[in-house]
Amino acid sequence: MSHDAEESSGSGDGSGASVGRGDGADGPDWRPIFGHDEPYDDQIDGIETAVETAREGGFLALEGACGTGKTMLALTAGIHLVRDPDSTYERVFVLTSVKQQLRQFEEDLRTINGNLPDDWHPISAMTLVGKADVCPYNLAGAGGIDETNVYERCEGLRERTRGLTDETTADSLAAQARSQQVGLGDSGSGASYLEAASEPTPYPREMPEAGDSGVEYCPFYAQYLADLPEDGDPVEAVPFDPTELGLIESEDLVQLSAGHGACPHSVMGALLPHVEVLVGNYYHAFGESAHPGSPGTEGGTGRTNTRRAAA
Repeated sequence: MSHDAEESSGSGDGSGASVGRGDGADGPDWRPIFGHDEPYDDQIDGIETAVETAREGGFLALEGACGTGKTMLALTAGIHLVRDPDSTYERVFVLTSVKQQLRQFEEDLRTINGNLPDDWHPISAMTLVGKADVCPYNLAGAGGIDETNVYERCEGLRERTRGLTDETTADSLAAQARSQQVGLGDSGSGASYLEAASEPTPYPREMPEAGDSGVEYCPFYAQYLADLPEDGDPVEAVPFDPTELGLIESEDLVQLSAGHGACPHSVMGALLPHVEVLVGNYYHAFGESAHPGSPGTEGGTGRTNTRRAAA
């Protein structure tokens, strides 16, 4: 759980700050967050121990057999702290190297959101993935990008796209790629739109080239750069409102971002500081040198996004 005191995710409306017993008679109650009707006795003890330990800045090692509710326990304690307006914790960061465990956290997040009180906002959450999982060209098998070269090609295209903005605007680059489709439609030859995660995008399947220079660039990254504010938070470049979506998975990210014409991986990076729960593999936190395109690196988002976090 990250606890940078610059921001607070808690609020008086839908924050989970209903008064009751949970971590003290005068503190917010974690039970509305718990996704099932009644917790086990061991879960009650575990949640309250986790909350107390976190408030004291400590660490908790929890062991239990499969099926004892450890995942729901951990999420309930963490989300409760994030939603508590008196807490300095900003988000829960779930790290696991086992895909089955990752899926369990996703499932329990859906359960929590499906059982929140009606007047509460959903718990905002996102599954972190790599470029290969969200690159529209890789997903469509287009633009000369596939599983074997997606990271190298992506970095090269981003670098060239940024370089081209010294001579023109990112918005112009994205518009040029869109106009190629319009020209094909007007000529009667038919436009061939790139589709990713069953969502049509505004660009052709072929990688566009800039003007007379013939330099390849990524129109999705160009659109993301065009949407970035000159001053302000990169989240302003996110083309959708994440607050009511609950868990955002890779397919959601691709459909909502690429459909607008923006780079899903860059959008994911911009969202990192603004969701309450992040779920991902260990390398998303500790493997940036081995994975230069991971969220939080310059290559991954276009903006450095380093946050203090403890898993």
